[in-house]
Amino acid sequence: MWSEPYHVMAPHMNRSYTAEVKRPFTRTAKAPKYHIIDFGLSHQYSPDDLHPTETAPEGGDQSVPEFQNGFAPHDPFAVDIYCVRNVIQKHILDKYSGCEFLQPLVDAMREPAAKAADH
Repeated sequence: MWSEPYHVMAPHMNRSYTAEVKRPFTRTAKAPKYHIIDFGLSHQYSPDDLHPTETAPEGGDQSVPEFQNGFAPHDPFAVDIYCVRNVIQKHILDKYSGCEFLQPLVDAMREPAAKAADH
């Protein structure tokens, strides 16, 4: 979206803070890609392991439903979806206006049982 890399503290200036950076494209004309990563608690699973399980890590989001049963094994992918949903809701949607386009994504990430109860 920008003509050259910008300064992190002043997005209208270049990295060396010597000239203004032009923004030739809008977010809608050239959509950005967002990547959500977490290297701290990540695990790699074998492609042969179709249903991996994990136990609750120490720290992190304690509101995860799977963590309410102590250290019972759970589906790590469902937990990831729940946690990413919470991050988007609490740290973006609840704090900033203009991000309403993310609401359908957050709604789609709700647990199937919770979605069914709404109808």
